[in-house]
Amino acid sequence: KDLLATRKVCERHGCPLEFILKDISTVRYEPQRLFAWGEVAMQVAEG
Repeated sequence: KDLLATRKVCERHGCPLEFILKDISTVRYEPQRLFAWGEVAMQVAEG
């Protein structure tokens, strides 16, 4: 939801956008969460 809103704002204002996952503390010993985040971010980035 936040990624999509950010992309829409950047598109509206012609701003370049790069998604970077900086904090991995929410992984909770489940590395598959990183892969899931990556998939969601890629879907949002591709529109």
